Amino acid sequence: MSEQQFARVTKHVLREAHTCFRRGWKLARHAETHDIAALAIFLQGNIAEGLAMNDFPGVLISGRGVAAVQATRNHLAGLTQRLQQPVFQVLDVMLAPDIYEIGNGHVLDVKSGKSVKEKYILDIVISAAAVQAAGYPVEVLAITHMNPDYRADGAESPFITKDVTSRARGLLKDYDIVEIIQRLSSEQKPEPVMSKACKGCEFAQDCFGTANGLVATIPRISKKALNSLVAASVFTIDQLLQRPDLHHILTVNQCDFVEAQRFAADNQTAPTINIGVLESCIWLQAPVHLHLDFEAVTLALPTRISDAPWAQSLTQFSVSTDDGENYAEVGFLSDGSDDREQLAHALIEALPGTAPIVVYNESYERKRIEELATLYPHLNESLKAILQRLVDLRPLANDAIVGLAGGSLKMVSPWADAEFSYDDLVISNGKLANAAMQLLMLEGGEAILKSSTGLSREEVRAELLSYCARDTMATAVVVRRFKQLLAGEGAPSTVEHGV
Repeated sequence: MSEQQFARVTKHVLREAHTCFRRGWKLARHAETHDIAALAIFLQGNIAEGLAMNDFPGVLISGRGVAAVQATRNHLAGLTQRLQQPVFQVLDVMLAPDIYEIGNGHVLDVKSGKSVKEKYILDIVISAAAVQAAGYPVEVLAITHMNPDYRADGAESPFITKDVTSRARGLLKDYDIVEIIQRLSSEQKPEPVMSKACKGCEFAQDCFGTANGLVATIPRISKKALNSLVAASVFTIDQLLQRPDLHHILTVNQCDFVEAQRFAADNQTAPTINIGVLESCIWLQAPVHLHLDFEAVTLALPTRISDAPWAQSLTQFSVSTDDGENYAEVGFLSDGSDDREQLAHALIEALPGTAPIVVYNESYERKRIEELATLYPHLNESLKAILQRLVDLRPLANDAIVGLAGGSLKMVSPWADAEFSYDDLVISNGKLANAAMQLLMLEGGEAILKSSTGLSREEVRAELLSYCARDTMATAVVVRRFKQLLAGEGAPSTVEHGV
């Protein structure tokens, strides 16, 4: 994000400021950029919102500028009962709830999630506060969200509307939107306040002098424990290491995490291998291994039979075969239709024989295959046979490699092969792969992909195939390295014998 010379307060800024005022202040002065994952979520929200509006017919206010504010005032002065997308101005900030009914002071927002989340309550409060600040009554607050029981081929309505007045009333009473906007627009930068929200915040270095090693990054640290550390002026793990008197605040696992950071300096010793763990793994001894990876799409408004909102709907697989000498890969990518039966047939064909099928996080692949077996009973026997051959590389890698900074595949695979990486890929993780497939399947999505990545539909599809293939190659290089170590090809200094 690039620095702006002026403050631009939006609903997003107001939302973030509620969690961390300094973060909101900083965001108001930065031009935001969004990756395709965020853009896909925005598009899905807009599509859901557009469909939900059919349940609340009214006068639509077009645009977001001064003309829209005036149009809203004119309609409300004429007592138009229901407005869609009315725009209310608070100081120089314009905010638009999805629905406002002046007769009963009803404010409603549409959300693409499957339940009422706390962030949705904050959103509706911001909308309602803008309505009140503009001089109009607010009596009822409601949220329309996706119906988790909806299916693309079913009779259930896609939306549920819930009255959240009782949950939101206390926050709305104390939410002074005028004062908040004034503070966000002020040139006075707020003092940093450490909270759990600091974890992963792009402004952490500006606030605390470092983006790494904050006590807020301690896994599952409670708000009470974090507040106790902050009260003792302990903001970084280095500072905490100098205060053993405070370690009782943490759990045993959290203390282990903190102590591990003591040895995370540049002179940290190389990871070692517990060869006994590898020797006890029976499936690792097989001469041939097949490597499997799935990708799926999640849609707020599902288009495939039996899919629920945001369900993992299988769209892609890669299978790499390693016979110890050569790699061979085959992939499948959906055309965006409900071609899961075609995918299932291709999957069965790509996994012949009895060789172990290596995955990294077995529960995910197992669940997707079970779903295919339920959808297509005539393929049940073949798919269940695949399930019997699945083996999970992740627990083996986590137990066998001692001293690696993390257990994700993107950490383990470069350890196995220093030249292996995902850095050359446009789509380099599952979140981006899901988003790319969402955009390929949604109206208007291809244009978003083109403008944000410069890639055509076919180029995006090629990138999706490359990413999935890279994941199966990643497990393949790890398994091959383990087999080399078992054959005595590892450096003696990196191998520990014994279980």
